[in-house]
Amino acid sequence: MRRRSAHKCLVRPDADVPLRPGDVLWLQVSVGLYVPVALGSAAWVTWWYGWTELQQRIVGDSLATGVAVGVVLGLALVAGTRVASALQLLGELESTLRAHMGPLRPHTCVVLALTSSVGEELLFRGVLQPSVGWLAATLLFAVAHAPVDRGLSRWPLFALAAGGLFGGATFLTGGIVAPVVAHFIVNALNLMWLARTEEE
Repeated sequence: MRRRSAHKCLVRPDADVPLRPGDVLWLQVSVGLYVPVALGSAAWVTWWYGWTELQQRIVGDSLATGVAVGVVLGLALVAGTRVASALQLLGELESTLRAHMGPLRPHTCVVLALTSSVGEELLFRGVLQPSVGWLAATLLFAVAHAPVDRGLSRWPLFALAAGGLFGGATFLTGGIVAPVVAHFIVNALNLMWLARTEEE
């Protein structure tokens, strides 16, 4: 019999497998943290500046343009992480994140990516950037990704670069659709990429 050389993936494609404890934990964290951040940010803008201003900060000049810019930027950042990984520029970041996240199913990765992208972009690009400026909002975004583990020491550097680009996309399109889409693509694809084992 021919023995299959498997590339095992911790992202489970089968819907029949029950949620792992790690999936449940991360789903609870993402919903419990990012939903209040998103709602609070939207409420803040609406309270101080009105509903019309909230719509403008979200949609910007054109919804279609925002989506297109976000897709291009997100895929470019994902490609950049793959190149950085191949050149071993990530240090221990990749393995440490994988160890912290554990095995995740695809829909868990999608929920994490969606809640974090909407919550963080509403806060940093929707509320903070118009108030304190691009540089301060970008720096605060990097600080928010301060490592809890020495193996994550390069994470704030990636967040600084990505946050600067997200802020630039906000300026370019007039709204946060572009950074939300880009942020979602980066988080979703990179989470699925991390949630795997090495080839046996």
